Amino acid sequence: NNVRELGVAVLVRGCGADALRILADASVRAEVLEVRGYFYAVFRVRVAEPFLEYIEPLVDSLARKYAEELEVLSSLGLKPLCGRLRVPGALPEYRSVRRLVYSKLTELGLREAPWLFSVELSYLLRRASATWTRLYKIRLRNACSLVAGIASKLSRIGSTVVKIEDLSSINRKASHCDKTKRWAYFTLKKILLHSTSRRVKVYEVDPAYTSTLTPCCRGKAHHRNYKTLICPKCGRTWDRDIMAAINIIHAPVKQRLK
Repeated sequence: NNVRELGVAVLVRGCGADALRILADASVRAEVLEVRGYFYAVFRVRVAEPFLEYIEPLVDSLARKYAEELEVLSSLGLKPLCGRLRVPGALPEYRSVRRLVYSKLTELGLREAPWLFSVELSYLLRRASATWTRLYKIRLRNACSLVAGIASKLSRIGSTVVKIEDLSSINRKASHCDKTKRWAYFTLKKILLHSTSRRVKVYEVDPAYTSTLTPCCRGKAHHRNYKTLICPKCGRTWDRDIMAAINIIHAPVKQRLK
C-alpha cells in the first residue's frame, strides 16, 4: 500500500539518555523495547493518510447529491440518462476506489449511475488524486528529512551507522503494484546520502527475511493482518515496520553507500 508510516529503530549502546532526548526534541514518540538483551528506541514517522480515506467523504457527498436529484426526478416521472460507471484507471489504490464508489451507490439504492455522475466523479477523482499525490510527495520528503536529521544529531554523541534495505530490484518491478509503487526507498536513500552529517555512515543490507522472522525468537511470523505479526514461539505481537527495522539493524551489510 502507499507508505503511511516509516518504521525506525535505533539500537541504543551507551548515551541512551542523550539519544532519547534527541528523539524527544524531534517530536517523535519513541518507545523503548528490549529484545534478546538489546535495547531499541523505536518510532514511526507519519507520511500521509491513505488515498481511500482522503476521497471517501468526497465520493460520499457526490453520491448523496445525485441520490437526492434522482429522487426529485423520479417524483416528476423523469429518468436521467444512465450509463456504465467509469472510474479513472490511473489512481492510487484503483481497485479499492472502485469498490468504494460501488458500495456508496449500493448503500444509497442507486442501481445505475447517471451519465453526469460518472463525468463529475471522474473529474473529482482526478483532481483529488493530483492534490493528494502532491501532498504525499511533500510529506514523504519531510518524513525522510526528519529521519536524516535525527541521524545527524545522534552522530554528535557517538558513532552512528544507518542501515537501509537494498530494495532497488524490488522497487523497479513494483511500479504497477498498488501495494509497493510508492515505497520510499529511493527518496529515503537520496536524503540519507546527501542530507546527513559526514559522521553518519550509511550501509545497504540484504532485505531477505526482515519482514518474516521475528527478532525475539527468529521464528517465521504469523500474520494477524498486513501490519500486525505474531511470533509463533513466544506469542509476542509485532508491528510489521518496527519488526523489519529491528531486523535491518542486525542484517549483514551488502555495501557501504557513505
